[in-house]
Amino acid sequence: MNYFVEGLQGSGKSTFVKKLSEKYPEYRAFHEGDYSPVELAWCAYTSRDIYLDILDKYAGIKKDITAKSFEEDEHMIICYTQILTDIPGFHKDLEQYEIYNNRVSRDAFKNIILGRLANWNTDNNIFECSLFQNIVEDMILFQVASDEEIIAFYREIKKVLEGRDYHIAYLLSEDIRSNIDVIRKERSDDQGHELWFPLMLGYFNESPYAKENGLSGEEDMLSHFKHRQELELLICREVFPDRYTVFKSKNYNDEDIISDCPSRRIYEAVKKIPYGHVATYSQVAEIAGDKKMARAVGNALHKNPDPENIPCFRVVNAKGELAGEFAFGGPGAQAKLLEAEGIKVVDGKVDLTVFQWKY
Repeated sequence: MNYFVEGLQGSGKSTFVKKLSEKYPEYRAFHEGDYSPVELAWCAYTSRDIYLDILDKYAGIKKDITAKSFEEDEHMIICYTQILTDIPGFHKDLEQYEIYNNRVSRDAFKNIILGRLANWNTDNNIFECSLFQNIVEDMILFQVASDEEIIAFYREIKKVLEGRDYHIAYLLSEDIRSNIDVIRKERSDDQGHELWFPLMLGYFNESPYAKENGLSGEEDMLSHFKHRQELELLICREVFPDRYTVFKSKNYNDEDIISDCPSRRIYEAVKKIPYGHVATYSQVAEIAGDKKMARAVGNALHKNPDPENIPCFRVVNAKGELAGEFAFGGPGAQAKLLEAEGIKVVDGKVDLTVFQWKY
């Protein structure tokens, strides 16, 4: 399973990621600026030749650059904001190689995103603002794309993600202005000079979207954030209807974090399998709300937190075959549990025509 934590700036995504990481310590958390398999925020994306030019230009910190560089196909990704240096203009120079703010064409932008998502092959990840924030912001402000065009692109993203196990946790900002005010204070220097807000406001004011629509200033930017949130929630409803949960920003209990996550729904589905019957992985996935996440069912049951109340031994594959020897307490354990309920097991299989749950 993988989690995408989304929401507006100031909605509390970092705190949510921290709590989710504490709940699932075996998961890896990715933040903006990290080398991530699905997001390129605050990273330079260059050809091999340009990368070599950068190393030559900044030979004095070559070792630092290579330590934060990663090769993907014919491209290099540099996590340049994680490189500490007092060389004037270094970060501004590398910023030009980001894929956002119209630095690449719309077609190239889409191909890079879709290509990286297609190549993503890891599980047990927690991604902070990696699915919506930077992509939607860029498509609105710099590509001046319509809502319909943005939704259409997310339908392409969903196709690429088919077969992946993921869930979106969206933090709903009910008071956008207050949330932004908190960030303004948090991201100021020791003398109280704001660092983030003037940059964000300039970013908005200078965007093609703002200029084309005669927009400028704090109120117009807040209106943009409101529109962006409404659009992202619409994308959740229309494109990812079974793969998202909305949490009220900074107004949820820790238990709420897993109250509607896929694993929780899988466990609840397994609890419904009647005594003396079995269900297949795909059946459990369908009952849990997404018939395509059969693989997630296997992963969740392998980590069953409450075997006494979650009868995962009643789950078999599409042929009626039992799980491998690693599961359910060792070789033969699943068969013994099933047979104790009157379910016949022959050569490691259950006759689904007799014992499958007809729900």
